[in-house]
Amino acid sequence: MGTDIHGWVEVLLYPTDPWQWRGVIRIDDIMWRQYDGFANLFGLNNFAGFRPIVGKRGLPDDVSEQVILDEWVDMSHSHTWITHSEILAIDWEEADEPDQRVTRYRRNPENGKWILDGKSLLPNPPPVDVTREGKTQVGDILYEVRRMKRIETRTSQWERLFSMMGLLAELFTDDGVRLVVYFDS
Repeated sequence: MGTDIHGWVEVLLYPTDPWQWRGVIRIDDIMWRQYDGFANLFGLNNFAGFRPIVGKRGLPDDVSEQVILDEWVDMSHSHTWITHSEILAIDWEEADEPDQRVTRYRRNPENGKWILDGKSLLPNPPPVDVTREGKTQVGDILYEVRRMKRIETRTSQWERLFSMMGLLAELFTDDGVRLVVYFDS
């Protein structure tokens, strides 16, 4: 069973209203499993070795009514949130610890070039030294241990979501837009 993301983009609408934050975009239908993105931002399923940007903060004290009433919020775990200003401050070129998953390539029989075959945790004992970065060839398979940069987690799904948050920030400020998320698995 995999891990899915649920949540809302909220905006700060009425600073004097008891429900000052309002959920305006439910992300369930636009975001799918993006494990490296989950690891980068929130530290969830963090095989890539990222220092999480915000980690697991829990729900904000002033969370919107839309989040409170969301059917997934009580059935989920690892509740957290991140503001648009925090997203803007990310150093996307940063790479932390080596990825615990090893990238595997196979030789293309037609042209002899290496082609990506997958990335996963290796069997025990692994065929390569997973504590040392670099490439190791074992027969017709090439294994690579490397540090993943944060920019590699910015898939088209995250790009769309961050763009929508940016458009909202033009109206509500970078600190007035946040992403509140929770996960099921």
